[in-house]
Amino acid sequence: MARSGFTLIELIIVLFVIGLGWFSVLPRLGITSLEKGTMDKVNIILAEARDKAVTKYDNQSVMVTLGSADMTWGDKSAKLPGELERCRINDITPTGLTFAIRFFPDGHSDEVKLYFQDNAGYEIDPLVPALVPIPAEDPA
Repeated sequence: MARSGFTLIELIIVLFVIGLGWFSVLPRLGITSLEKGTMDKVNIILAEARDKAVTKYDNQSVMVTLGSADMTWGDKSAKLPGELERCRINDITPTGLTFAIRFFPDGHSDEVKLYFQDNAGYEIDPLVPALVPIPAEDPA
């Protein structure tokens, strides 16, 4: 009798091994449920600011303060993943403690890199309104 396909037990074992590998990699990537919830709130604010800039055809500014973990836009606020130590906006280090991440009517934003006290780095791509991790060895 010719056998075609996989048995149910083989599929379950493969899925278990993949799941085990995935959950062992997540902590090394720095992804935790607390951080994910924090990042969701930050990314919602960034997306809403971009959407308003496009629909109202008006620049929007999301404010961030060095030495703080707060991000504000209008009456909305969110906590960043940690205390902000340094940043780069369009490859320039801003002067002053408070700076703006700008969203423009054509849908793009400033290119932003944020670095926190634990040396974790995040960036905002000009075309995607989301804060995503960058390698720690990326020079500031």
